[in-house]
Amino acid sequence: MDLQMSEMGGLEATRLIRQQESESKSPPVPVFALTPHALNSGEEECMSAGMNGYLRKPFNLTELVKSVEDCGTGDA
Repeated sequence: MDLQMSEMGGLEATRLIRQQESESKSPPVPVFALTPHALNSGEEECMSAGMNGYLRKPFNLTELVKSVEDCGTGDA
């Protein structure tokens, strides 16, 4: 999830996704923040919005796979 989308920010979009999942009792989809920012405070905000992980750009395939595995999906 890009944190700086033009229509709706990534934090707002993630909160909306989590709300819809809760209302429909759907299983949660993995959501990872993608950001060029290296601020650790941003990571805390993303996790509190319901994201599963936080990747700083540029990231590599190994980092992405580890993030997916760490969130428990096993669908790397």
